[in-house]
Amino acid sequence: MYKQLFVFGSRLLGLNHVWQLSGQAFWEELAEKPAIAAEPSAKMRRDFAIHHHDYLDIMAPRRCDIKTTTDIGLYLHGGGFIEPITAYHWHFISDIVMNTNTPVAVLDYPLVPNANLDDIYERMQDAIWELHHDFPEANISLIGDSSGAQLALGYTQLIEALPIKKIVAISPMVDMTLSNPDIKTIAKRDPVLSLPAMPDVIKVLVNTIAYKMPWYHRYMVILITNISYLLVVLVI
Repeated sequence: MYKQLFVFGSRLLGLNHVWQLSGQAFWEELAEKPAIAAEPSAKMRRDFAIHHHDYLDIMAPRRCDIKTTTDIGLYLHGGGFIEPITAYHWHFISDIVMNTNTPVAVLDYPLVPNANLDDIYERMQDAIWELHHDFPEANISLIGDSSGAQLALGYTQLIEALPIKKIVAISPMVDMTLSNPDIKTIAKRDPVLSLPAMPDVIKVLVNTIAYKMPWYHRYMVILITNISYLLVVLVI
């Protein structure tokens, strides 16, 4: 249901307009567009316990003793590295919490053009360290959609990465070179993202030490092959 609502809402509101631009026109439009992160609804605040920790919001079932939890998820929202979390994300996250009876921490990570991969991974590292510190007995799973899924997969390749037990990557970006010939065909069916702006975003995003690593220039399937024996990876 949320997929249909998201597609309909995206087309109705023209959310992919900015992605159809490139170069200076793209950056000017992005600067004029307010990047306001959505917050949990009033109903969610009634139905769930929500704990705020600096750049983390932890949503948990009301009857869950969060201090003794054995599993916790860290959600990384999508948005092409430029968009903040939306109401659609919060609805999806609340469904995860309700159906798994597991707390989920939602990370507010910095966005392009004010951040690159190093900045984002630093925030992720801080958040994961905080979760390990506050919930030492809990197994941490990374959950992400779109660009958030790409961040989840990429994090495990960092030398300083902290232990992660599981990754759920929903429609991750797997080719930052944009060289796959099928991309143009698939892009026509994408209700949000469009190709013209993508090279501009990637150029800022990979202005980072991490991009100099050989694996980052290749398809993410190689990354998945390399890490799958260390943890459980589900790509949807």
